[in-house]
Amino acid sequence: MGVNNRKRLIITGSTGFIGKYLYNKLEYDYEIIIFTRNIKNAKKILGENVRAVYWDGNSVDYITQYIEGAYAIINLAGENIGAGRWTKKQKDIILNSRTRAGNALSNAIKKVINKPEVLIQASAIGYYGLNAGNGYDEITPVKANRFLAEVTRNWEKAVNTVNSDIRLIITRLGNILGKDGGILRKILIPFKFFVGGYPGKGEKWISWIHITDAVDAISFLLKNNKSMGIYNLTTPNPVKYKVLAKHIGKLIRRPSWLSFPEVILILFFGQRARELLLADIRVYPKRLIAENFKFTYNNIEEALKNIL
Repeated sequence: MGVNNRKRLIITGSTGFIGKYLYNKLEYDYEIIIFTRNIKNAKKILGENVRAVYWDGNSVDYITQYIEGAYAIINLAGENIGAGRWTKKQKDIILNSRTRAGNALSNAIKKVINKPEVLIQASAIGYYGLNAGNGYDEITPVKANRFLAEVTRNWEKAVNTVNSDIRLIITRLGNILGKDGGILRKILIPFKFFVGGYPGKGEKWISWIHITDAVDAISFLLKNNKSMGIYNLTTPNPVKYKVLAKHIGKLIRRPSWLSFPEVILILFFGQRARELLLADIRVYPKRLIAENFKFTYNNIEEALKNIL
């Protein structure tokens, strides 16, 4: 397809961990415009040729000129939940950065005449709460009341008002494993000091996905005209912390048998430890499998070999 004939794709949050991989995957297939707060930083991360437009994550009228006639929007905008302690102020920032961006995009879409065909909204498996070891797919009833559950509910709700003719896709992302971001970077820290291990007895489940599969899944949903609604972006094979630690230790030749009292993690990281590091749920990508998406990394050992 010639450059001038490429469909216009808008991405928010493109300088984040997922966003930069997604941009690199799609940049030759689409005419990509990124909305960003920091154009200089975006060019540093994504390259000088990136078409970057300043957006504060809240304004509506200014962005309609780019949304008019666009094929799709992928909204990844939001404060990093893994950075800093979850003070009241930080929790407000995490929540508001997501809901305001979602509301602004929804309102901008309503204002344009030629509306996008697709809106992909990022969410997270925090939606399902912390129920110990329970298994969830996209239609499992949920009554979670933790902070991340509240954030994801409101995050998703922010875009639910878009025109019914638009193919709205919600991607509930699991723990993403990659070389330069995600939960693995934090897990690896004690291993580097020869004190690798797992919290408690290591029996808690981690619902994970390799960064390659995460961006491939988003690309798959973007291109599949029949895909719409909610999708869990996790591998079909969640793993227990003890198993994860064992494979990491084996691959990088470090001890992996130490058990860390969960109370220590909570002492250092507060509520963030409870809902990120100590979450204990199994989330399954039932709908991706039903639509014949093919995972590259289903096995935790193979995924870690690629990363480490």
